[in-house]
Amino acid sequence: MLLRGEAKKRTASGISHKNMMNEDVFDLAPAFSKDEGLNAAARGTALHTFMQYGDFIHAIADLDGELDLMVEQGYLTELQRDSIDVEKIKIFFQSPLFNRMMKAQNLMREQRFLTSLPAREIDPTLPEIFEDETLLVQGSVDCLFEENGELVIVDYKTDRVEDENILKDRYIPQLSIYAKAFENNTGLKVKEKILYSFALNKEIIL
Repeated sequence: MLLRGEAKKRTASGISHKNMMNEDVFDLAPAFSKDEGLNAAARGTALHTFMQYGDFIHAIADLDGELDLMVEQGYLTELQRDSIDVEKIKIFFQSPLFNRMMKAQNLMREQRFLTSLPAREIDPTLPEIFEDETLLVQGSVDCLFEENGELVIVDYKTDRVEDENILKDRYIPQLSIYAKAFENNTGLKVKEKILYSFALNKEIIL
């Protein structure tokens, strides 16, 4: 519960997902089993690790070689490396979104933020008594790039869905917070918010 006059901190994903089980929620199950390998959440983490730390230029030419190098350098374990679906990464590399990222004026991966936002802007259901209250919000976005002096936010999703509308409903609040945070912190307009679904092999504009 938000208390007036108190400094409160929230995570962007926590605000968006407080009533929902999804890939960002802590998983009490073991990350792997001897027979089945990594579970879905751990496979998603492995893919995100590649998207955060992988050398895209090297990976375009030799994806297997880049993944092997990331194991050597300690970014991935062998089990994580083997869990990554290389075909999905190759499809991403051929996407219009990836082409835009590579041509961007400034490409930033795994960008963290900390900013203050009006409480009722984050949660419009709060009563008017909280009109002047603010929340300190922290989080991170998978990718942020600058295009013609404006920002584009990209968040990678590994949720196993068959309908993009599920992802839109699930993540619009979270990416709206990201946009407000980066506009606050950079002074630049966020012109586009994009989810890239590895399950659907497509970008989804919010």
